[in-house]
Amino acid sequence: LPSFVRHIRPGRPVVGLDVGRSYVGVALSSLDHQTSFPKACLRRGPHFVRDLAAIITDSSAQGLVVGYPRFLYGKNAPSLSEKSIISMLKELRSSKVLQPDLPFILWDESFSTQIAVEDYWELHRKKRQKLQKEMLDEAAACEILQDCLDAMLAEREYQEAEEGGP
Repeated sequence: LPSFVRHIRPGRPVVGLDVGRSYVGVALSSLDHQTSFPKACLRRGPHFVRDLAAIITDSSAQGLVVGYPRFLYGKNAPSLSEKSIISMLKELRSSKVLQPDLPFILWDESFSTQIAVEDYWELHRKKRQKLQKEMLDEAAACEILQDCLDAMLAEREYQEAEEGGP
């Protein structure tokens, strides 16, 4: 996180991704990196890389936060989700979407979908709306990104205190 934070400065957004086998939820941060907002739900198909590249380019994003599964005790989860994320990152790297000047960080996505579902139902409990998969993926991307933004803020404050000294 410390090196990621050193590369990310307010003024341009950060993109958050919740990667699934069929869909990728996409969120954007505010320019001051205080808040995350849902952006899109992209289907993993022939136009996925082009569509994600367009979001990154159009928003002038300066970094990627990619949700990554972890077991509760901290080890990488040997799952299809993990393989799907690694596959997507390789695809983005080979298509030049992940440029060397676009830093990315793998961020623990534990419980992001469950939190997104709970938040959705809390917000819509009076309305009997059907939970749409696309909305859930976008909301999970927001949860992942917001968690990282909060940690980035704390890290930035720590770095500034260290630079300023006692």
